[in-house]
Amino acid sequence: MKKYTLIAALLLSVTVVAQPAAERPLSPQSGAAQSAAENPLPPRPEAEQPESAGAEAPEPPEPPAPPAAPAHPDGPEPPAPPAAPAHPDGPEPPAPPAAPAHPGAPEPPAPPAAPAHPDGPEPPAPPLLREGDAYRLSRVIPVEGRQGVAADSNYYYVSGSTALYKYTKQGELVAVNERPFEGLPLPANHIGDIDVWRGEIYAGIETFCDGVGEHIQIAVYDAATLRWKRSIAWEPSSGQVEVCGLAVDRDNARVWMADWVDGRYLYEYDLKTGAYLRRVHLRPVPQWQQGIFMLGGRMLLSADDGDADLDEADNLYVADLRGATTCATVLPFREMGDFRRAGEIEGLTIDPATGELVVLSNRGSRIVLGMVRGFYPGYDREVHELYIYERVR
Repeated sequence: MKKYTLIAALLLSVTVVAQPAAERPLSPQSGAAQSAAENPLPPRPEAEQPESAGAEAPEPPEPPAPPAAPAHPDGPEPPAPPAAPAHPDGPEPPAPPAAPAHPGAPEPPAPPAAPAHPDGPEPPAPPLLREGDAYRLSRVIPVEGRQGVAADSNYYYVSGSTALYKYTKQGELVAVNERPFEGLPLPANHIGDIDVWRGEIYAGIETFCDGVGEHIQIAVYDAATLRWKRSIAWEPSSGQVEVCGLAVDRDNARVWMADWVDGRYLYEYDLKTGAYLRRVHLRPVPQWQQGIFMLGGRMLLSADDGDADLDEADNLYVADLRGATTCATVLPFREMGDFRRAGEIEGLTIDPATGELVVLSNRGSRIVLGMVRGFYPGYDREVHELYIYERVR
């Protein structure tokens, strides 16, 4: 800007100088001007010469260098820490409390009562001594007949399902009745266990098939001839549904029947009148009862409770009916582990002449619901044997 102002001033001066003197008005400064004309100004520096109208514009000047960055001043000195305040004096400690009065020493506790000495453990129960263990096997006699046995002073009597047999004590067959159902008041096809008393054979008879019994009766036979003599009627209201065997109560002139299907009860009849008297509940119940025998008010029972397929032994039990009203306790009497093979136990008796225990057993056949259904390996028929045991103590 200053440059252009200077150029304009120079141009104005040139114009004034170029005018004729005559045309110029006089002014108080004319003398000065004349003096200036007489003393022309020295030439201006080249740089100040006005540029001609057609000259190029000068290059713009270099921009000034940026100013140097100011030096960072040192930070202010940190203020001096304030003086620590004077610690005030602590409060006066409180006066100590008065010492408590010493209490009296407590009474010592009473000494505990000495514990009672516990009783020692109960000694183990002695091994069960079964009454029947007093019997030892003496001999075995093969027989015909698979259901029951009875004995008097001279003979053994054996019942088959459909026949009666009579043997000497040495096993000789002396009589047989293969038509025992002739003359019976009711149809029948099965004889169970039997008993003999005062020359007469008592037999439990029925119609039996696949575990079901019908037409139950007590048939009485002559012991000498094995012929039927009479029958005692069964009482259906008793609840008995089958007859597996019977036993005579010699002391009271009674006869008892047992039930293979439902063995919970024994059923009592009067031998003189034939009247049904009562039933006695057996507890516990022997499983699958087969035969019974009564002596001195105690009932022996044989039970087919072993599994022949597993070679398990059958058993004898005893129930004391003396004083029994509605029930009697059943106890183990003897395990029959000395049979030649586990099979089907049947009837039993005590020989009145020798006191020997006599038990009938079958082996070789498979039994299903009381009926023979084939044979075990090594057998093609069923074997029937009397096992005779002598009392040794």
